[in-house]
Amino acid sequence: MNLNTAVRPANNRGLFFALLALLVFCILALHTPNVSAVPAPANSVIGNQASATYVDNTATTRTSISNTVQTTVAQVKSFTLTQ
Repeated sequence: MNLNTAVRPANNRGLFFALLALLVFCILALHTPNVSAVPAPANSVIGNQASATYVDNTATTRTSISNTVQTTVAQVKSFTLTQ
């Protein structure tokens, strides 16, 4: 048994950086600007098409494109409640 071995304190560098990252995340999450989405006007046509690129088992790069999907925004009734 070696009694001359000094006891070193635990390395807290990892804990420090984890807490620092958490603090930065919280600050950024609390200070995000207010964002409001404007709905599309009635009778607008909205479309979407997806694409994906991948490498198959023969090492050939391939691209796959979906069909285009379109939808028309329907008009909805709205009302305002007053007191």
